[in-house]
Amino acid sequence: MTSSLGLRRLVCATAVTLVAAIAAVGMTPAAASASAGSLVVLTCGAGVFGEASSFGVDTSIYCPPGTSVPPGMTILTGPNTVPSGQRAQWEADAPAGLVITGAAVGTGQIYSIGLNDGPGWGGGFYWAGGGAQTNDGISQYSVSGLDTSYLGFQVVCGRSTCDGVSSPAQLTVESMALFAPRPRAQA
Repeated sequence: MTSSLGLRRLVCATAVTLVAAIAAVGMTPAAASASAGSLVVLTCGAGVFGEASSFGVDTSIYCPPGTSVPPGMTILTGPNTVPSGQRAQWEADAPAGLVITGAAVGTGQIYSIGLNDGPGWGGGFYWAGGGAQTNDGISQYSVSGLDTSYLGFQVVCGRSTCDGVSSPAQLTVESMALFAPRPRAQA
């Protein structure tokens, strides 16, 4: 699994570069001037985020949003009892030479159900040096001031065991904007 995860990260890093270039070229003049000096990648996950899942904690992706329910990237607990530490994640890795400085999920684009509220499932967003939990009331999310090579979200069993039947959990992100400073031209 480690080698396939490494390959998946390499493919995703390449995809981030391509998507960032396409997004920068496709911006309208007003949008380009508003974000001068930065790259913005808006994605439902396809080609940008890689996933890792484990028994009892599964991932799915439906892009573009609206093609299925739940749309976007989802982590959903299954009908099993799983041990502490069992987890699944979606993660975007910046290509060499870029760092992720922020992220935003728009209103109504995130669903957090059964996380960090007692039954044992925890989760939320993470990046180098930090993270943020999600809960049932979240409807949007943003973070800035980062200097990280990766950003992701996860669901993890935080008790000795977690029961996906009596206490299911879900974390869905329909789409997310990732922000990175525009690379400087080399002389």
